[in-house]
Amino acid sequence: MQRHTKGDVRIERAAISGVQPGVAHPAIGKRGGDAPLDVRDGQVIEIHDVAPWLGRFVVTFVQQCIALRLPGHPSADAVPLTIAAWCAALTHAPIAWDEAQDLPRLRAASGALLTVMEQFPAPSHLLRALPPRPPQPQLPPPRLDPNRLRELRHRLAGLERKLKGVPDEHDPKHHPRRKN
Repeated sequence: MQRHTKGDVRIERAAISGVQPGVAHPAIGKRGGDAPLDVRDGQVIEIHDVAPWLGRFVVTFVQQCIALRLPGHPSADAVPLTIAAWCAALTHAPIAWDEAQDLPRLRAASGALLTVMEQFPAPSHLLRALPPRPPQPQLPPPRLDPNRLRELRHRLAGLERKLKGVPDEHDPKHHPRRKN
């Protein structure tokens, strides 16, 4: 796999056998087209509408699966379409993909699958093998000053009395004034 830099965006090139430059294919297009993949010189150089890190993961995983020559693997000319289908399936999964949280999970799932697969996997196999995200760190319980806590409890008791219709003994509106 070769790595190239294009402006500020780093693009990993992944070789795709059987894809010839300039040959029409439903899954590939010329640079800037509406096709899900851009292929140049037989290499995927960009996957549209997919986070770049997720696209690179899919290309690598599909290549690893093809290298195993499992039953049901796509033919060489169907590899770009397979990559596009995998990208579409993963981006439409009910997951808000986040590279920091999900790339390690995807790598763990793909590693587990690569050791037990007996036929070419579907995206659903990878999604089912995906371990859960680690729990987010919890905030500590709020610390309240004992005086503030006492004040809040007193206000809450006053609101409860108001709701029940019991007059507040400290409210001057509810006490008759003494006449001298």
